[in-house]
Amino acid sequence: RQTEPCLQGWLHFQSSCYMISSQNYADPKTWNEAREDCRLRDADLVIIRSPEEQDLIYKTSFTGEGTSSYWIGLRMEGGDWKWVNENALTHSYWLQPPAEELNCVTSVKEANGWKSVSCDDKNGWICQQKALSA
Repeated sequence: RQTEPCLQGWLHFQSSCYMISSQNYADPKTWNEAREDCRLRDADLVIIRSPEEQDLIYKTSFTGEGTSSYWIGLRMEGGDWKWVNENALTHSYWLQPPAEELNCVTSVKEANGWKSVSCDDKNGWICQQKALSA
């Protein structure tokens, strides 16, 4: 029986667990491939709900070798930015205004913020799942 709040290799913060791809995998993926990888782990791409969470994502992404950006669970759907749980975007951390034709979002390693990019780009990714409560 699992006694830790998160699986081995996952990072625990508040009520979630996070898996930073570059700590475990060398090969970058497209947004859809990354989301599929998270789902196979009973997780999904990360949803950033607070400045503290954004800060955590920013700080932990430094550990990744050779990855400059990480997919987060945000993309353009029907003209609106939506999280993978269907919630609308309320707080954002854009480094520059998102480009119209770039419909997926990465958290940028060198700067504490986001960038809109093509969903077919290959990047690292961050999965998130609910932590087990003790």
